[in-house]
Amino acid sequence: MRMRLELSHLRRRYDGVGGVTDVSMSVPAGCVYALCGPNGSGKTTTLSVLAGLFYGEAGRLALNGQAVPLDRWARRPGLGFVADVPVLDEALTPRQWVTFVASLKGVEPAAHAAPDAATLMLAPEALDQPIYTLSGGTRRKVALWTELVTATTAVLFDEPLVGLAPKAISGFHDLVRRYAASGRSVVLSTHLLHEAEAIATHVGILDEGVTKIEGALADVRGEMSLFAAFLKATARAEPD
Repeated sequence: MRMRLELSHLRRRYDGVGGVTDVSMSVPAGCVYALCGPNGSGKTTTLSVLAGLFYGEAGRLALNGQAVPLDRWARRPGLGFVADVPVLDEALTPRQWVTFVASLKGVEPAAHAAPDAATLMLAPEALDQPIYTLSGGTRRKVALWTELVTATTAVLFDEPLVGLAPKAISGFHDLVRRYAASGRSVVLSTHLLHEAEAIATHVGILDEGVTKIEGALADVRGEMSLFAAFLKATARAEPD
């Protein structure tokens, strides 16, 4: 199923400080959208509201043109989310965890689940070991794999590449591109601008809780590198 996501003028603060004050983003179906910004710019808050973990104080979210209320809990069918600290039942094996998550969503894991695990450099023997016995990087791969093979419309990743080795990062790129090519949408936050430039079709740059610029990668970047565009968008005015 194709998924288009539109977020307009999101505000979500924490006791009046931090969070976001005016974030907007347009995520076409079948795109890979990189959400970039300095520490504290609001990337995690934005993704958490999109996933339904936090409420929004103001703003509008539409999925395929259908409004989703932000001030109360509302279903987001087919949406997957991997937080910056993945949440897993560590008593289960990765294979059991995928089956469990799929049952909660009322779907079957993708038929290519096992090959996808291999693409992420998840060793076959690791799939049948309790998650608590696995390394931190392997646990992250389990979380990424789970959502990629169970999310049916869109998936959100918060800093997905932390702790991954280069071959696993390359595999993640391959799987995300395949996921998006099927018409589903991917939104990921990252500090790694070279990775965003390598994989994203669209980019949003946040600073101090506000969207500074967003759109197709080529439009955001212009004649510059994404790194240069990021520095320009997040530059602070010199004090008088």
